[in-house]
Order: sequence, then structure tokens, then C-alpha cells
Amino acid sequence: MRSKARVRVRPKRYFCDPLLAATLLGATPERLLGDMQTFGMLFENLVLRDVRVFLSTYGGVDNSVHYFRDEKGLEVDLIVEHDGR
Repeated sequence: MRSKARVRVRPKRYFCDPLLAATLLGATPERLLGDMQTFGMLFENLVLRDVRVFLSTYGGVDNSVHYFRDEKGLEVDLIVEHDGR
């Protein structure tokens, strides 16, 4: 019988407004163009925030936002669930 490998679930954390993080980091357009990892993190936070705001306009509808990461570290950054699908 094969045992399943235990996968450690690491939740993602997002800023409510990525402008706060950008300001604290002293991010300027020039600095962000030289640091694509930070730029990507801030952009991902911005997109997620905007999708959540958009979904909040659909009152009474069961919408939720998730992400997926497999055991190899491959990731889907944004999955929108609408009415259980």
C-alpha cells in the first residue's frame, strides 16, 4: 500500500491595497522595472483586489476566489468560483 506524501499547505497572503506595500518599499516605476519579482507580486495583488471588488457587486451570488499550488510548486494564481463551479 502506497502512502500519500504530506503536502504542507501554505496560505497566500495579500495586501488589501498593494499601494501600501509599494509605498513602504519605496517602489518607483524605475525601481519596479528593475525588480520584476516585486513588480509581479504587486501586480498580482492589484488584480486580485480588483477581481474581489468586481465580484462584490454581485450581491447574493456565491462567488469566491482561490488559488492552487501543486506538490511541485506549480501555481494557478486566481480561480474564481461562481455558484459552486
